[in-house]
Amino acid sequence: AGPGLNDNGSGVAALLEIAEELGGRRIPDGTALRFAFWGAEEIGLVGSRDYVDDLSRAERRRIAAYLNLDMVGTPDGEPAVYDGDAAIEASLRRRLGRDAPERDLGGASDHAPFAAAGVPVGGVFTGLDDCYHERCDTLDNVDRGVLTRSARAVGAALVDLARRR
Repeated sequence: AGPGLNDNGSGVAALLEIAEELGGRRIPDGTALRFAFWGAEEIGLVGSRDYVDDLSRAERRRIAAYLNLDMVGTPDGEPAVYDGDAAIEASLRRRLGRDAPERDLGGASDHAPFAAAGVPVGGVFTGLDDCYHERCDTLDNVDRGVLTRSARAVGAALVDLARRR
């Protein structure tokens, strides 16, 4: 019902910023980072499910981690770490603090097909807001400070995870 600037324009903006920041960094040889933007999450995880279904078993095993960024700019929100893979969670907590809230991953976002395929999953979520799926989910509804903090934590976690591989 709305333009979706927090859900999920904030996740897209965070991924674009992270990709731009990491584009010039050296990461271990043979390690590739993929940045993906899924469509049709709300009607059945269509994009992410199709992507995972098209991967061979070998390709699935090569994915070291999947970090989900769904709503990372909630007004007055606080970045929470998804309760997922321990290494992903620890890396995010190094950036967000040991006392960062924890959220249950559940199975209703784009991480679910990856988890079902045996890929370690985690991520950041800053909570639902009053404009969730409403007309007021505009740029004015995005907390840019929360968005920046979320993106920086995830970018640093990706570098950590790539170095450990």
